[in-house]
Formats: sequence, C-alpha cells, structure tokens
Amino acid sequence: MPGPDRSLAALGLDGVPATDPLSYPGRPAPGPALLTGGALLPLEVPSAAHPLGAWPVDEGRPPGAGRRGLDSVLADRGRPGTARRVPVLAVGSNASPGQLTHKLTRAGLDATVPMVPVRVRGVAVGCSGHISPPGYVAAAPYLDPAVTTTLVATWLDPAQLDAVDATERAHYRRALLPGGR
Repeated sequence: MPGPDRSLAALGLDGVPATDPLSYPGRPAPGPALLTGGALLPLEVPSAAHPLGAWPVDEGRPPGAGRRGLDSVLADRGRPGTARRVPVLAVGSNASPGQLTHKLTRAGLDATVPMVPVRVRGVAVGCSGHISPPGYVAAAPYLDPAVTTTLVATWLDPAQLDAVDATERAHYRRALLPGGR
C-alpha cells in the first residue's frame, strides 16, 4: 500500500513567489521535514538530546520497515550530511519549499534541504525598503528583544548557501546569530 503523496503540489507547497509575486512569501514548511525530489518528507523530533542528523525521516516505508536517520538518508542521496551544512534562518520566501526548490534548481543544484520551523527570540519580521525584481515587497528581519517569532531554519550545504546568498546579496547580508535555548 503506497504512503501519502508528499509532493509539494499535493501538499499545496509548490508555489513560487519568484514567478507569482502575489503569492509572496509562499507557504512555509509546516513542520520539521526534508525537502527532496520535489517532496517534503516529515522528520520526527525525538528529543533535544538527539542531533539533527539522527532525527528519523518518514520516507513512507511500509510499517515495521523502520526509519533511517537524516544523515543516512542524505548520504544515500549523495548529499552532504548535517555536519557539513550551515543552519540559516529563512525570513520571507526562503521558508517556502516551492521557492527554495526554484532558487536551487535554477542554479543547477539539488534541492535536498532539511527545513525545521523554530521559535526565535529577539528577531521580528518586517518589510524591506525595496521592491524585488519579481515585484513583491520582500520581508526583512529586524531586532526586537520583546518578540518571539516562528521562522524556518534551513540547513544548506556550501553550494546551496552560495546560491541562496546570490539571490539576496543586493539588499541583504547574512549575519551570525547567537544560539541557545
């Protein structure tokens, strides 16, 4: 018996704001997942004590077949593991699986990316002071110590990071944020 259709189209996550500006920012990843092959495979969050690379991936295998850890699934797909990726908070359309797939495949890259919604203190989201080339007013982060915001953390490999940065360089600069609980 086949599992549920986890394609971006079936999940309503295939929108691409770059080609449909009125859909900006697109729908964000709804939960922890691995974006791969035009699909979103759920990640199980075992506990805070487990590193991301050990989180089980629901690949739609038959019951009893077991679930493999994220790093194992990435390796089988020929992709870098989580230790060789950089976590990046997605503000705006980069949290959208459809938009991220578009940006990466347009750059000739594989769009296999772990995506995890996270709660972030001290960072709020507003509007950028420009109109993007596709025609939307893009989102921009700003510091506000009084807020907690849900954003999507993407774990990009070095080539993916360069590709995403190239789409943002005109108006944004990546900044290192302090981590913690």
